[in-house]
Amino acid sequence: MDRTDVDLTDGLLTVRDTKFGKSRQVPVHSSTVTALRGYARERDLQRPAPSTAAFLISPGPSRPRTLRRVFSPGTR
Repeated sequence: MDRTDVDLTDGLLTVRDTKFGKSRQVPVHSSTVTALRGYARERDLQRPAPSTAAFLISPGPSRPRTLRRVFSPGTR
């Protein structure tokens, strides 16, 4: 998912080239928008000059446990 696929103003994620070759916009809950905004703010502070168009970046492979910790409500 690239930065251009994440619309935090309208709370929509664009999923491109799904299983049947279609793209769709998926609405996300306001709490998810809040979490993604916080993530984007922190990401941009740590990496002000992005080397990739990807929205979610990591210094290494992401693990499900790490993603749950980062995006679980009440962990910040």
